[in-house]
Amino acid sequence: MLIGIEELQVSVRLGCTPEERAYPQIVRLDIQLLLNDPSSMRSDNLNDTVDYMSVLSAIEKVTAEGEFSLLEHLVYTLGTAILSLSPRLDAVTIAAQKRISPLAKGISFSAEIKR
Repeated sequence: MLIGIEELQVSVRLGCTPEERAYPQIVRLDIQLLLNDPSSMRSDNLNDTVDYMSVLSAIEKVTAEGEFSLLEHLVYTLGTAILSLSPRLDAVTIAAQKRISPLAKGISFSAEIKR
């Protein structure tokens, strides 16, 4: 069972140089949460699933408090923070994209972080 959060835009200090990290950049995230229990489909109860608002809060906390050199490390840090929210999660897939130049749509990285 998958829950998707699409095109979430977050502000994060990201880059390999101090100058690049001096100001927050917008990073776009596409997130898939792999749940191991389909109970919520039958119960219609928030307690039987992963509250996506808690996922958004965890992402906001990580991006507000952290500074990252690499997209890879940002994705890993977000994935582990999200996995810690619920034992109902088996894995989190995150695709992150940031703009790098007017000539390119952006640079991206994606990974599946498993429990």
